[in-house]
Amino acid sequence: MIQNIELKWLYDLIVLEKYRNFTVASDIRNISQSSLSRRIQALENSLGFEVFDRETSPLQLTEQGKLFILHARNLLDDFEFNIDQIKGDNHVRSKVTIASAHSLAGYIFPKILGNLKNYQEKIFHVEAINVNETVDSLKNGQCVLYCIFL
Repeated sequence: MIQNIELKWLYDLIVLEKYRNFTVASDIRNISQSSLSRRIQALENSLGFEVFDRETSPLQLTEQGKLFILHARNLLDDFEFNIDQIKGDNHVRSKVTIASAHSLAGYIFPKILGNLKNYQEKIFHVEAINVNETVDSLKNGQCVLYCIFL
C-alpha cells in the first residue's frame, strides 16, 4: 500500500521532469537543492521504484517514471479541477478526457499536449488503458477521443 505521498512531492516531480535539472527545479520550487533531492527520494521510496535515472545527463525518466509522470500530472490536474469546482470558481477550466493505449499515453501524448499552447483553459486527462477498454470508454461516453495503434 502506498502511503504518505505529499502533493508537494508530485509538484516537485513535474517541475524536475520539465527542466531535468535539480538546481533549476529547486529554484523554481523555491527550496534548496538538497531538499528537492530528499523529496524526490522520499517519493521514490514511497512508490517502490526510481522515477529518474540519475546516471544520465541531462536527467532522464526511467521506464516506470515515464508511466508514473503521466499519472501524477493527471492526479494533480484532477485535484485542482475538483477544488476549483467545489469553490464555485467561474474560471474553471474544462476537462477533456482522452483514452489511449499505454504505448501512446506514456510517450506520445505528453509531447502532443505539451505543444497545445492555445488550449491552456483545458485540462487534458489521458487515461492509459488497454485497447478494448479504450474502445469501450469511447462508446460509453467516458472520453472524447481515443487513440490506438492498429
